[in-house]
Amino acid sequence: MVIFATASSVPVTAIGCEDPAMPTATSGEASVHISASPEAVYDLVADITRMGERSPECYRAEWVDGPATAAVGARFRGHNRIGVIKWSTTCKVTAADRGREFAFTVVNRHGREETRTYYVCSVPANLPDRGRWKNLTAIGIAINDTVEDGQSRSEVRYYILSRELSAKEFADAVRGHWSIENQLHWQLDVSFREDESRVRTGHAAANLSVIRRFALGMLRRETGCRRGIETKRLKCALSEEYREKVLFNA
Repeated sequence: MVIFATASSVPVTAIGCEDPAMPTATSGEASVHISASPEAVYDLVADITRMGERSPECYRAEWVDGPATAAVGARFRGHNRIGVIKWSTTCKVTAADRGREFAFTVVNRHGREETRTYYVCSVPANLPDRGRWKNLTAIGIAINDTVEDGQSRSEVRYYILSRELSAKEFADAVRGHWSIENQLHWQLDVSFREDESRVRTGHAAANLSVIRRFALGMLRRETGCRRGIETKRLKCALSEEYREKVLFNA
């Protein structure tokens, strides 16, 4: 579940949050009036196969096991995108009371359940050392609440912003950044076996990490060979001509 909230001189606006309260913010809620019965609205919202028709981020979803209908414990997979970045998440239905409530939470591939909350607030006028950051306008807060094996934990990250953003814009920016990072680490692991590296002496690990990223960038930039990164690496090893093409972007 992703929760959006804003906090400044106006009350917090929270979407999909059962308890959006925060010590330094005023809680509130957003609502939409629809000319239809609660049962009709529930049937529309709980039909996750039509989620792509309404969501600005999720473009497709399907049930993955159990009954292909909204029931507590049922799981479905959502396919999402922000710009050119795409990813999938598995979700579990946590509430399914027709005509009253439908809710779900994200379950990642390791079996964790995560709830993310985002806040944006204006920079206080009396913030110490405010002048150290040019054009500092707002502060963003990302809270990640995780439940795994019955254990709960929270992680809070703070961001400084050069312009005012809505909570949704801030959330999209944060999630887009981490999607790029996750894709980068996945590629480095699959194509360069980075996780298998046992180099630990001095600065060698950091230096090799930088070199891998340079190499990955050059291989991605070369578009003449329409194969995967691993194939391009092998081709570089076997062909001096292709290696020069990759190195010099010829």
